[in-house]
Amino acid sequence: MNHFPGTFHIGRKDRLWRNLQKLVSKYGMNEFGIMPKTYVLPHDMKILKHDWEKHAANNEKWIIKPPASARGTGIKVVSRWTQIPKKRPVVVQRYVSKPYLINGNKFDMRLYVLVTSIHPLRIYLYKDGLARFASVKYNDELASLNDRYMHLTNYSINRLSKTTRLMKTSPHAKDINGNKYFSYF
Repeated sequence: MNHFPGTFHIGRKDRLWRNLQKLVSKYGMNEFGIMPKTYVLPHDMKILKHDWEKHAANNEKWIIKPPASARGTGIKVVSRWTQIPKKRPVVVQRYVSKPYLINGNKFDMRLYVLVTSIHPLRIYLYKDGLARFASVKYNDELASLNDRYMHLTNYSINRLSKTTRLMKTSPHAKDINGNKYFSYF
């Protein structure tokens, strides 16, 4: 696969946030306020601590992600300050506790594009996309924070779920959500 030079500036979670912030300061939130407030640690530790304390009474959940990882590696949902890595580079965001659900499961949607030119910008949208589902029904109880099959939609994680393995063998697989194999739209 070929890449335009410098695409890591939008492919890494930390750099995407920094670049979006530059665009917000230049063009405003209406145009580029498309990403939840993000804290790049350890650089933003003081700001995160301040905001954490503001939301502590609400039992907020936070999601921690490595800045340059994929397939759900290293992602955690946490609720206590002691769970935040203090020295390791990570990206932290407030967790969306009331997400949109399909049949009770978290999901994300992937659209595939081909960029053939940056200047002039020329983008082709592929007609098919992909919906990925968590393989366990969602709930927002603190006791479920460690259930990666509930909180993450990554195929590389959910393919290991007992629920997903049962779905693969089902004769009604088209009718069951929760697996990459069944979720093309």
